Amino acid sequence: MSHHVPPSQLLSAGGEPWKRPLPRRSVGRMATENTVEQRAGRGSNGRFTTGNTGRPVGARNKATLAAERLLDGQAEAITQAAIDAALAKEPTALRLCLERILAPRRDRLITLPQPMPATALEAIDVIIAAAVVGTIAPEAAERLVGLFNVRAQVAELPVLQERIARLEALLAGQPKAVIDALELDP
Repeated sequence: MSHHVPPSQLLSAGGEPWKRPLPRRSVGRMATENTVEQRAGRGSNGRFTTGNTGRPVGARNKATLAAERLLDGQAEAITQAAIDAALAKEPTALRLCLERILAPRRDRLITLPQPMPATALEAIDVIIAAAVVGTIAPEAAERLVGLFNVRAQVAELPVLQERIARLEALLAGQPKAVIDALELDP
């Protein structure tokens, strides 16, 4: 039950239409007779509960499904039309076809001097020098330095674990007052 009001009457009936309150809708029988299945995943106020968007996992958008049904039998003809337009040197069609033909550019392999320096600091210096000279890209150098940092942290773990074990063994025989004086948090 929609009412069409000409724009001239909208302005004459009280100024800007966006400032007037919207008409109230009547509540029909459908709104009051929801079953438990229809309200699944909703709170007592009718809104979806936290973490529940209302769409089942794997459900697809209705507009996408409709578009797929329309294009279902036309994929080959559309592809051929795009190819024909690209062959006719249409720039958009050329770009579209090339994007589909060529794989996205990936990082190139990096060759670093062998054997690598003994310390992480020396290895990082070699990587930075390669980036400065232009042998490797700065982004690649940054990632490699990050890998060396992670490796250094992992290599340090056994040393730290050994030191902690020795400290715990030393403290095991000490009186509680000595341990409390050290203010160690477990």
